[in-house]
Formats: sequence, C-alpha cells, structure tokens
Amino acid sequence: MTGAGRRLVGRGSIYTLGSAAPMLAGLLVTPFLTRAAGVGEYGLISVAITTMQWSLVVLTLGLPLVITRHALTESTGTEGARGLVLAGSVMALGAALLVAGGQHLAVALSGSSTPLAVTLGLVAGGLGAGIALTQAYAVALEQAWFYVALATGPTLLAPAAGLLAVTLGDAPSATRYFAAVAVVNAVTLGLGLLKVLGSGRTVLRWSDLTRAVRTSLPLVPHQFVTASANGVGILVAAAVLGRGDGGRAQVALYLGTVALTLTSAVAYAWLPVLAREARENRGEQLGETSRLVATLAALATGGVALLSPWLLRVLVPPSFSIADMVPLVAAACLAAPLAAVYLAHYQLVVLSGRTAALAVLSPLAMVLGVACSVVATRLVGLAGVGIGVAVTYALLWLLVRGLARRVDDVRWPEWSALPAVVVALVLCLAGGLLPVSGVAAVVVRGLLAVATAAAGLAVLMRLFSAGGQAADTVDDTVDGPVGEAS
Repeated sequence: MTGAGRRLVGRGSIYTLGSAAPMLAGLLVTPFLTRAAGVGEYGLISVAITTMQWSLVVLTLGLPLVITRHALTESTGTEGARGLVLAGSVMALGAALLVAGGQHLAVALSGSSTPLAVTLGLVAGGLGAGIALTQAYAVALEQAWFYVALATGPTLLAPAAGLLAVTLGDAPSATRYFAAVAVVNAVTLGLGLLKVLGSGRTVLRWSDLTRAVRTSLPLVPHQFVTASANGVGILVAAAVLGRGDGGRAQVALYLGTVALTLTSAVAYAWLPVLAREARENRGEQLGETSRLVATLAALATGGVALLSPWLLRVLVPPSFSIADMVPLVAAACLAAPLAAVYLAHYQLVVLSGRTAALAVLSPLAMVLGVACSVVATRLVGLAGVGIGVAVTYALLWLLVRGLARRVDDVRWPEWSALPAVVVALVLCLAGGLLPVSGVAAVVVRGLLAVATAAAGLAVLMRLFSAGGQAADTVDDTVDGPVGEAS
C-alpha cells in the first residue's frame, strides 16, 4: 500500500462534504418543493434546472480542471491561476447574459410560450460557472473549507431560497424560483472572487489564457456529457412518457446519482494527489485508489438502491407513483462505480494535456447512451432512463480508457476494481427487483442495507487503521507550481 488511498479519501472527504453535504441538504428541500409546486409546475422547474446545469457546464469552457493543473504545473503557478479565474468568470457571465437576452428577445418576437424560468436558468448557470472556477482554485491550493463554503451557495442556499420564493406567491411559480436562485449564485460568486483575487498578486497573460483555452475547450463536450446525463434522461422521460414523468425522472435521478456525486467529489482530490507524485509511482497509485473509490462507490450505490422506496416516500407525495420510480433509481445508481474507474483514466488524460479527442469521444458516448435510453424507456418504462445513464458511463469508461492508453504510457491494474463493479451490479439489481412495500420489503431490503453499511464501515476502518492518519498535512498557502509538467 502506497498510502495514496488514505490521502485521497482523507483529502477527498472534505470535498465530498463540500459537494455532497450541501447537495444532500438541498435534497431535503425537494419534498417541500414537490408538494408546493405540484407535478405540473415541478415538471417545468425540472426542465429549467436542466437548462441551468447545461449552461453552467458549457460556460465554464472546461477551465476548472485546467485552472487546477495550471496552479500545480505551470510557471506562473497560483498567480496565473487567479488570472484565469477572473477571465473565465467574466467570459462565462458575459456569455450567459448575451445568450439569455437573445433567447428572451427571440421568444418575445416569435410569440412563443417558452417560460421566463428558462431564461433565468441560463443566467444562474453563467453565475454558477464562475463559482466552479473559484472552486477549482480552491482545489489546487487544497483550501478545502473555502471549497465547502462556495458549494453551499448554489447547492443548498439557492434551492432553499427558491422554495421560499415559490411559497410566497398566490400560485406556484418556476420564474420566482429561478429568480431567487440567480440572486444567491450572484452573491456567492462575488464573495468567491473577492477571496481569490484578494489572496495575492494576479497575473493574466494572453499566452496563459490561450494555452489554457486550447486545453480546456475539448473538455467542454466531455463535461457536458457527464453533467447532462441526468438532464438528458429527464428529457427522454418527458418526450417518451409525458411531462409528468419528466418530473418523476428528475427526482429519481437526483436520488439515484447521490453515490455518483460522492464519487465525483472524492475525485476532486485525485488530480493534485497524482500531480504531486513522481511519474513512476502513478500506476501503482491509480490501482490502489481506483480499487478503493470503486469499492466505496459500489457500497454507497447499493445502499441507496436498496433503501430507495422509503427515500422516495420522503421526497415525493404518493401521486408521483413511487413504485415506478424505484427501478429507475436502482439503474441510475450503477453509474457511480463505473464512473470511479473511468475517472482514474481521465486523470491521466488531463495530466497529459492531450485532451482534444474528448471532444469527439464523450459526445459519442452520450449519443449512444441516449439511444439506449430511448429504446429501453419504450420497452420497460421509467427504468429505461436509468439504464441509459448507466450505459453512458460504461461507454465513457471504455472510450476514455482507450484515449488514456494513447496519450500516456502509465499502466495500472484496472482489473482490481472489477469486483466492486460486480458487487454494485448485484446490489442495484436487488434494489430494482425486490418488493417495494410490505413486510418482505422491509425485512429483505433492510437486512441487505445493514450488511452493505457494515461492509462500507469495515473498508474505511481497515483503510485508516492500516496506516495511521488519513491524510497528509498540507499547507493551505501553496504559492507556485508543484510536481512536474506533463
């Protein structure tokens, strides 16, 4: 054991707190929102949420990972990274306002019924893109609590403010919801930029910006695919089954990708861990860390799939047809362990800086995943949406794996993560096929969930008892490039 797993989980646990805890707290807002808005208006809110998420991903221009990499490996280090944060935030917000204004004007001139909530979702997405760039700077310097504070705004405070806005009027309104979300995002971004730019000298060189954009732009399609898998699923459900099922799919996918959010949050610490290590150690570290992350993802995803009937009862009223949503949750859960392995390959691609092929491979995975989702949804109903999400991540694994082997000669024992994927598949099948109500459901699902939780606790106890402290002590004031350029 190299200790990389302990360092990754130790550092990544704080990023998990920053991403997952506010997200889970925001999830608690959902029961009140679904009841306050109703099925029809919540379906509109879910479409606007998808618009916001998509615009956020596109408007970052793929810069978050590049900003982290720049601070760790480039000559201008953190000073140049601060410049990239500033430039990227201005470009993201400017583009969001331009597109939102154009879209609103086009709607007004054409007499279309496209709601204002979608326009506000675009603006909120542009503000969220700036927040993502400030978070990337926090990751590079391992200022984890700054990252946590930034995450709280869009993932917890914004949904809470939106819920309050919905309940204030005479009738539910998606427009009021997104106006409140945009305000919270704007305040969060302003405070984040003050912190970043106030932390030291800012250097913005044209050469740094153009090189960063050349590396980052191919990441946009890739990040769009990973961020929009849920959104595409919602649209597929709405198109194939109806608008109400789009709202049901949004809640089910939100719950089904909780483990995926946890996995992605841990992965924020992956790039700094690898970048600071000698190249010859990366293969061993990737084998150790991918096996650990895949195992934890499998157990987390199994727990959610098994407990989904009761979790859904908390999130939505009975009118949402909970029994039909359970298989969708279980199928979507499988994406997390698949993502754990693909993300290991992805780190090597980003470190190499040779990201151009992602602009083609990632959309290909999404297109094939959408096709699978449409076919499966027509055959089995809502569960087909979750199958499409899982297939998308399986394809990303295969395609990114092939790219990583072309752009980097680091090899690692990928087979060691496969048992975790098999365990996840078994648990997700159980979560989707077991009874969802009655004594049998309580007994069987309950016992399996307890066993899964015990296994996860055993893995963590073994991990940290085997090597002492979970993470190295790292100074929060890194002031230059660390490690070697790839």
